[in-house]
Amino acid sequence: MQESIIRLFPESLLERVEPVLRAAENLTEIRIRADAPMICTTRKAEFVMDAVWISREELNDLFLHICRYSVYAYEEELRKGYLTAVGGHRIGVCGHAVMDEGGNILTYRYVTSLNIRIAHEIRGAADQVLPYLCEGGCYHNTLIVSAPGCGKTTLLRDLIRRLSDGSPYLAGCRVAVIDERMELGAMREGHLQNDLGMRTDVLCDCPKTEGIRMLIRSMNPKIIAVDEIGSARETEALYCADRSGCGILATVHGNCLEKIREAAEYRMVTGHLIERYVLLSARAGPGTVEGIYDGEGKQCFASLPWG
Repeated sequence: MQESIIRLFPESLLERVEPVLRAAENLTEIRIRADAPMICTTRKAEFVMDAVWISREELNDLFLHICRYSVYAYEEELRKGYLTAVGGHRIGVCGHAVMDEGGNILTYRYVTSLNIRIAHEIRGAADQVLPYLCEGGCYHNTLIVSAPGCGKTTLLRDLIRRLSDGSPYLAGCRVAVIDERMELGAMREGHLQNDLGMRTDVLCDCPKTEGIRMLIRSMNPKIIAVDEIGSARETEALYCADRSGCGILATVHGNCLEKIREAAEYRMVTGHLIERYVLLSARAGPGTVEGIYDGEGKQCFASLPWG
């Protein structure tokens, strides 16, 4: 992980940044702001790196280096407010946005801060959860509910791998993944950098609504997996997948199961399709499983963190 993070930084910053990153353990975020010190966050604490003060010019150099000195090539991602780097790390971008007539971001005139959210592929993250999603040798449609930074994508990634490769609880099956933000498989130039299993097909950089329908028609999946559903259109597409005979594995931002079940935009799946809810928090570190619930919201398992 350290090598892929270190490669994000240009030569002008490496002398100060590389020793810090090599010494760090369990990094989750690196925040870099113009004319301010770099701040590193681990699973347990935040550290202000006073020795690594980043000037406005150095921040701009870093941004261009991450974009491989071709901001134009990354315009589609920048419109969504982030960049995805080799290794699946997501870099959030803030600054002076340039908007089009429809109110959509075109690009950034000035970049004032970057947030490097570090991807973690933790094999075994799904071990304590999987038995409750595959009770009786049958997969149950699952929604992972988690606030940002609590490990939902890490858990989702490992669940996909285990469902694809097979386990004592369920034979391996075809899994289709819509990797809209290229975080799950971290595909670069046609190569997946994360292990999503031998029976997994990945559609990258495609909106979930269109991707779900495409994969149903073309790949005949047994399970469809998506990260961060957030609209009624996306839940409607998952509903269509269920009617087509596909299992559902999805995540959603939230820290309260009741609010998710009551929200109008999720009601189509929470009211009819979801048979298991996995609620995550960072109470004892990212990946704390607060509980696993059945389709009616009744707790059937409470656990300890895997992080």
